[in-house]
Amino acid sequence: MRILFVASGNKGNMNPLINSQKESLLHYKKRKIEIDSYLIIGKGILGYLGNYFTLRKKIKKGNYDIIHAHYLFSGILASVVGKKPIITSLMGSDIYKKYYKYIVIIFVKYFWDQSIVKSCDMAKIFSKTKVSILPNGVDISRFKSNNRFNACEALGWDSSKTHILFAASPSRLEKNFLLAKEAFNLVSRKHENLQLQILENIPHNSIPIYLNASSVVILSSKWEGSPNVIKEAMACNRPIVCTNVGDVSWLFGNEEGHYICSHDVNDFSEKLEKCINYSKHESKTNGRNRIIELQLDSDSVAKKIIAIYDKIIQ
Repeated sequence: MRILFVASGNKGNMNPLINSQKESLLHYKKRKIEIDSYLIIGKGILGYLGNYFTLRKKIKKGNYDIIHAHYLFSGILASVVGKKPIITSLMGSDIYKKYYKYIVIIFVKYFWDQSIVKSCDMAKIFSKTKVSILPNGVDISRFKSNNRFNACEALGWDSSKTHILFAASPSRLEKNFLLAKEAFNLVSRKHENLQLQILENIPHNSIPIYLNASSVVILSSKWEGSPNVIKEAMACNRPIVCTNVGDVSWLFGNEEGHYICSHDVNDFSEKLEKCINYSKHESKTNGRNRIIELQLDSDSVAKKIIAIYDKIIQ
């Protein structure tokens, strides 16, 4: 089976999460999959459409069984080129941004053979007949629990401090850093030696060490599909505080050390304080086992993606 991944390449390479999915499919032992990639250069819908002729040429030459586009604009470009069948993975930001969902509804219904969304909340927007709910998987061979003191030493962090890791870039408005900062400031009045760390401009292969060096991982997003960094933190058995977005409630289940809060700063600070106390007494959660139980390791997710591919080309 030959697959063409279509995704943005504006940062010089493929999104690390999409690349991880590609690698998990290539390394899936029970099925031989060939995957080529087309990286789109250009911003906005007009910038994407500027790739029309080069993508069309690549598709014609490659004789692919399926075009797998990632994010809304990539799916639109693939549709305009006209090669079928098309599967488009929607990540969350391409649904929850203003007006985007109305465009997505049209393409899901009329242009794409199948769409993959990351959570039940995302799926509610569409007819279920052409939509599969499948969160991104986690490479549990890389994201695993390691000694926190060693991780702190490697990063030059003072291991005697309680490190609270904001697991996103503050520049991304949907990540709502202001809420996390205000909650941290409230808790800092009651606890000494707290240090707020930021996960920004960090290569994806370095993220595990930042997670393992952290006492608590926090995310205060306004919306999410299925937040990958939360699943990665769970695979590292980290205590977590997260707003009730995407599929976080399902991910956490009833596991201790995982706290869901509203977008109210007092609620966030209360859950953060509980999580800090948990981390001081328990240090680790059972998040990794929860990820495995939910079959969100990369191999299990690869198997489900291949099943979608098979269904489309039958």
